[in-house]
Amino acid sequence: MDDADWTQDVSSSRARQGSFRLFRGNRSVTLLAVVMLSWLAWEIVANTAADTNAESEPAVALAWVRSHPAALARLSEQQLISETAKTNTTAIAAMARRALEGDPLKQQALRVLAFTAEADGDREHAETLMALAGSRSLRDLRVQAWLFNRRLLEGDVAGALAHVDAVLRVWPDAFDVFFATLVGLAGDADRRDALVARLKMAPPWRSRFLTRLPSESTDPNRLYRLYSALRTEEAPLTVDEFRPYLQRLVQLGEYERAYAMQVEFLPPERMAMLGHLNNGGFDHPISGLPFDWSIANVRGARTSIVVDPESNRRLRVEFHNTRVPYRHVSQLLILQPGTYRLTGAVTSLSLANDRGMHWLISCVGGERQQLGSTDRISGTIPWSEFSLRFEVPNHEDCRAQEIRLTLAARISAEQQVAGEISYDSLRIERRVTRSQ
Repeated sequence: MDDADWTQDVSSSRARQGSFRLFRGNRSVTLLAVVMLSWLAWEIVANTAADTNAESEPAVALAWVRSHPAALARLSEQQLISETAKTNTTAIAAMARRALEGDPLKQQALRVLAFTAEADGDREHAETLMALAGSRSLRDLRVQAWLFNRRLLEGDVAGALAHVDAVLRVWPDAFDVFFATLVGLAGDADRRDALVARLKMAPPWRSRFLTRLPSESTDPNRLYRLYSALRTEEAPLTVDEFRPYLQRLVQLGEYERAYAMQVEFLPPERMAMLGHLNNGGFDHPISGLPFDWSIANVRGARTSIVVDPESNRRLRVEFHNTRVPYRHVSQLLILQPGTYRLTGAVTSLSLANDRGMHWLISCVGGERQQLGSTDRISGTIPWSEFSLRFEVPNHEDCRAQEIRLTLAARISAEQQVAGEISYDSLRIERRVTRSQ
């Protein structure tokens, strides 16, 4: 073999050795890659399975990932509310701490630790943990409720209400959890001011609270100061918030107090409408408060306040030629015993009914004694004045009265009515007799 051939053989041998080493190196890299990919795939599958089951089946989740924080926190919580919790608080707390080691921000685990501390009699530690859990999540109803009760026990009503506010802004459906306690605060002279201060901030649950409060309070008269204190410029009471309280006072026969509060509630520009009959010219929007006009809907008729070309406002009732048991405009009155005169103006257009329309004035209490009725109107008449003289007796059952627009039908067949009728300038004046 010559030198050239020998050199070529050596080169080929070296090339084969290099290729073999490269092959062995590539196979090692491939094996490593397969192992890494398999491990990564397993991690993805395991963590996905753990994440999926952490809340509903925490034990299953922990079978996939033994240190899954959410699963540990959830399982510790489940065990906390189980029958064996009192004898197993140490193990439950240890599980919650493992959850915090994996996720220091796991608020659920903090809550479990707080409750286990309370179960073990360590109130101070429980307070610290609950406060920390509450600061991390305003959405945790159980923590915020615990802190609410704790602040109340400490006499910190303002702090307790801050927790209520935090919860109800996030969980409006939790309103009933706190409602009874809020009602108690409203009737407690020593703790009412803190509630008033919170309500003045106009939290989103204020209207719901104020509209339910009068019917749930054992003594609505004690709520006077609360409602009066909320007549502020920053967040004044709305009619819808105030109306239920006045209605409740009326139901209880507290007519004088209800009237006085309604007068207090009126803005200055509406003071001119006050009288024995309020807003008799229908010149102001109807508030729906007891001592203002109440207008209800009824099928077969349309009742509205209309404005004529001269910008004068009047009450109009339009009937759709069907049977209507009409008695759907009224106002509560508070007239002292004596003689009075009702006056007003009326016009009608093709009002077709056998008996017509009239105003009735009656006592509110007892058997609702009728005090008088105006002449009945039907057909077509131009604007005309009418009047009625009536007497208010000095009787407990007539401390308040009512004026009501009524179709003078006695039976169903007499309720058939068509056309329209309008009223304006209603007024009640007290008449002074010689004996007075």
